[in-house]
Amino acid sequence: MADYFSISANGNLLPEDVRCRDDIALLASEAEWQVKNYYSEAPLDSRGTALWDSRVVTTGLENLTTNTADPVVMLRYYKADADELTSTAQLAFKAAMQRAIARLIVLNAEREDREADVKTEWRGRRRIEYFGGANGAAPGFPGVVQRMLAPYDARTPNFAI
Repeated sequence: MADYFSISANGNLLPEDVRCRDDIALLASEAEWQVKNYYSEAPLDSRGTALWDSRVVTTGLENLTTNTADPVVMLRYYKADADELTSTAQLAFKAAMQRAIARLIVLNAEREDREADVKTEWRGRRRIEYFGGANGAAPGFPGVVQRMLAPYDARTPNFAI
C-alpha cells in the first residue's frame, strides 16, 4: 500500500532545510495523518430510530443505536492505496494531496523549531504571534491546506437555521 507522500519521490516539494532533517519521515507520516484525520467523518447511521413506530415507544430511547463503524476519509477520489489513482482527475487530486502534505510538513517543522519561551517573532517588518503560548500555532487546521483540498472536500456540510 503506497502512501500519498514519499520523501524520495516528492522531496522536491520541500525546502532544502526541511528536506535534510533527520526526522523527515516522521514529519511526513504525521502530516499525512493530520490530513486524513481532518477530513474523516463517521459514516451516517441509517438504522431505525424511535420515530419509526410511535405506538411502541415508552421512553423514546428503545431503538436508538450508535454507529460503531470506522471513520471514512471524506475526500473525493481518495483511496487508501495511492497507486490505485489512475485517471486525470484522480492524479490531480493526488498532486493536490502531495502539495498539502508538503505544506503541512513545513508548518510542523517550523512549529517544532520554535523556542519554547518565545511567543512573538519578528520577520523583517512583520510580527508573528503564536497563539496558545509557547509552541502552539493558531488553533485549527491550517487554512492554506484547506484551500488546497477544497475542491475535493466531500464532508457533509454543517449548517443551522
